[in-house]
Amino acid sequence: MWGKLSHVWTPDLVPIVRNKLKEALNELDEGNSASASSRLFSLMELLREIDVATAEPLFVEFWERLSRIPCFVLVALYIGNSRLLALAVSAVNASSEKHELIQGINMIFQFTYLGHDHRVTAARLRVIDPYIGYLRAHDSDLLARCARRLRMADWAG
Repeated sequence: MWGKLSHVWTPDLVPIVRNKLKEALNELDEGNSASASSRLFSLMELLREIDVATAEPLFVEFWERLSRIPCFVLVALYIGNSRLLALAVSAVNASSEKHELIQGINMIFQFTYLGHDHRVTAARLRVIDPYIGYLRAHDSDLLARCARRLRMADWAG
């Protein structure tokens, strides 16, 4: 549900989103992962879609906890501004399970989702470069196709 709010987003919603994010993270910490996961996924979609100036402070405020949730780390990579990129790179580098952390990358970056071509840019793909070796073969193939579409064939291999 929260992901759909990006179409009608207003900064007046920040306190509500902050509260919902805090509630979902608390649920997760208390072991209610099924309920919290669905809510966090929806909030992650919203943070991916709203303006960076609004999303960044929420990421920073909750990063200690968000950095342990792969989809939020990947969204920070996706947004890719200097502050969130630094946080995401630090989280990926600190992870002992980089393969697992990177596995949802197509879902976040949406390399091949119809109607989402505008989301994938050369700059966004270059952010992934250090992690290509951790991708599954299927995701590597999707990434290569996307890179060729963006005329980055040499980069994609």
